Amino acid sequence: MHARYTQVTATMLRKVAQQVGDALWELPETDSETNGDGN
Repeated sequence: MHARYTQVTATMLRKVAQQVGDALWELPETDSETNGDGN
């Protein structure tokens, strides 16, 4: 069995970190944001 190694670039790390952060800290939508009536 061969171990595989990949060089991860700083750009790749930043992109993944941003995606994880967005998923963890995304604010839930409120009813007024989803139905557009502003109430």
